[in-house]
Amino acid sequence: VTEPPRRRDIWLAQQPALDPARLVFIDETWAKDNMVRLRGRCRRGQRLMDKVPLARWETTTFLAALRQDGLAAPMVLKGPINGAWFLAYVEQVLAPTLRAGDIVIIDNLGSHRSPKVRQAIEAKGATLLYLPKYSPDLNPIEMAFSKLKAGLRKAAERSTQALWDRIGQLLDELDRRIIQLKIEREAVRRETDEASKKRLELIEQEIVRLEREYADLDEVL
Repeated sequence: VTEPPRRRDIWLAQQPALDPARLVFIDETWAKDNMVRLRGRCRRGQRLMDKVPLARWETTTFLAALRQDGLAAPMVLKGPINGAWFLAYVEQVLAPTLRAGDIVIIDNLGSHRSPKVRQAIEAKGATLLYLPKYSPDLNPIEMAFSKLKAGLRKAAERSTQALWDRIGQLLDELDRRIIQLKIEREAVRRETDEASKKRLELIEQEIVRLEREYADLDEVL
């Protein structure tokens, strides 16, 4: 399901006017202490075997902000998120990192739409924008979450505290190059001069190359 084309088109048309250095993408994702690898390798004709925990498991919610130069304002929460917890994140974790002129971008989830969320962001001199509905592809932080979960599946931590510690470690190690390139791509995509077209072509080639490398890596995670 996607947002009606007109709303997405309006967003995409307006996006080039946004300063990439000011963009702050916000989202949350889940992690569990029973995560396992989704795929692996073995000799042809043999069954690939691995251990899967069947005991009780707990869910963690991970929230973060994505800037042009990487992830910021991370927070982990035991259990699922709701409106009260998201507001607490914005007021206590995100807001202290904001600067006047920043543009905070989040999706249309109901827990994100409290007027107090906007008040906390605008009190810092920042602007709040909502993505079109059903448009996770417009939020580049989703890719960072994908790489984070690949690392968590490989680590296979079996307690909430160990999971949280691993998240912190992976955030320090997470490669930000593809994320930075995709943000830059959006900034130049709508430009029509020849220099921008050549730069866009180079960016696309580099993204394809790096994503191919990471796809090969994911097969063994």
